[in-house]
Amino acid sequence: MMRLPSARFLLAVGAAAALLVASYAVLQSAMTPADAYRPQDPDPAYATQVGSQADVRAQHLDNLTDEFTDSSYETCEVRTIQQWSAILGSAPNPEAVARRYAAVNYPPAERTGARAGCRNALIDQLAVRSGS
Repeated sequence: MMRLPSARFLLAVGAAAALLVASYAVLQSAMTPADAYRPQDPDPAYATQVGSQADVRAQHLDNLTDEFTDSSYETCEVRTIQQWSAILGSAPNPEAVARRYAAVNYPPAERTGARAGCRNALIDQLAVRSGS
């Protein structure tokens, strides 16, 4: 035969449940609505707040361009312009090497930043070697 829980146990469980419900209600009434934390006007600095998908994509590409510029700068600075020219089969000038580097390593939408970063690295290299 199965024993039923004692009245004292049931009373303790009921009191604990009531305390939890009361605590939740107090916390809910003390909290401000979630909307109070949301900006009233969209902030264009955040791609997800600008509205249309085209605007979100444009903002995303702007943000990525900075990353591609930095990344390609760091990559292109480790070799000389002559080495890059030989590797990529381009003329040995910063613009030609950077254009070819971006075309080989990045899809069209990402090439602007990559080309700029690589070109800047090669120009900086030439300036350092010439003593400017």
